[in-house]
Amino acid sequence: MDYRAAQNKISLCIDFLHLNQLIFMPYPLVAYRTMMQINNRALTTNNIENLGSTGNYIFEVPNANCLIKIAGLPNRVCTLIKSTGTDPYDKSGLQKLDLNKIEHVSTYQTISRIAYFLSMMNVLNDKGLVKHQIIVPKTYLLPIPGRANTVSDDNFFVVQEKIPNLRPLDLSDLAKMKDKDLQQTLKELYAIAQTGVFWNVKADSLMSNNKGNIIPLDFEQPNNSDPRQFFNKDEGTRARLAGDGLRRLQNMINATNNETLKTNWAIVKSWTEK
Repeated sequence: MDYRAAQNKISLCIDFLHLNQLIFMPYPLVAYRTMMQINNRALTTNNIENLGSTGNYIFEVPNANCLIKIAGLPNRVCTLIKSTGTDPYDKSGLQKLDLNKIEHVSTYQTISRIAYFLSMMNVLNDKGLVKHQIIVPKTYLLPIPGRANTVSDDNFFVVQEKIPNLRPLDLSDLAKMKDKDLQQTLKELYAIAQTGVFWNVKADSLMSNNKGNIIPLDFEQPNNSDPRQFFNKDEGTRARLAGDGLRRLQNMINATNNETLKTNWAIVKSWTEK
């Protein structure tokens, strides 16, 4: 993606999407569902397709080979709930919580994408890893025009390179490589999962292109992350996310029932877990 060439198209897209409205967090928080409905109706009225889930917004920038990504209100509300010490997935805790009394703090759901991208690139550029198969989409953090310069979900959004011809990765295809290349590829996958930056390993977050490269897509932190502990400052959280990523990757490899893949994965694990 040529970011400079795409800048004008990105700016036009920002105006068209009314990004300021989409990122606006109402207070008291109990009004966020109404705000979501207003935003979604506006998108439908303007024939704007959200490529993301109900918790996030992803928009394609026309003729620019890139995507605009911002965290939706549900995910940001979850992190705000976590800032009170209550886990948003703890039903008993939620019953005791009054959304109207939650104070505003800066959240980093959108911002986490750039932190995870940079960490992933650091891992792959490490002296022990020569990039072979994994391509990480170029990712940029940009200010929303007219907003404050403080880096938070209220003021910034993410632009990510759109890699063409993507399809879900079939891990069994990796077994067709020579053992040396296969082990290098598995070592890269292990490394990005081990750091906790690619905790959400699943079929639709590991893609491949028509050249056989592996493209990881989902760089966002869990939506029950405490905004006061931005980007895994807590060692226990980092270890837990690393464990989640490695376990999910292990399960995907086991599900292939491919002995070549499983044998080489065991070899890579023996190297890295010494």
